[in-house]
Amino acid sequence: MLQDGQIRGGDSSFAYVGSYTQDGARVFGNLRGTRHANADHPDHYSVFGIDPVDVDFDGVASDGYVSIEGSARETPSLSMRALLKRIGD
Repeated sequence: MLQDGQIRGGDSSFAYVGSYTQDGARVFGNLRGTRHANADHPDHYSVFGIDPVDVDFDGVASDGYVSIEGSARETPSLSMRALLKRIGD
């Protein structure tokens, strides 16, 4: 969830916490993924291959969507892309 400059989220293995800034249509920020469970389960691994992981990103907001691209500081050659959709107020 992105709200008021803060990022909070997670899944069955990782918690994601960070911050973002929006300047017009431009969005940029960072987040940290930290494992909280399932350390030894083969189906629960970081897509970056490491944890914790710090990701810097930037992108563009338009028509209820935010398209971002970023990379982990620890593995800068491995990039990520995401399309975020507004689901409510």
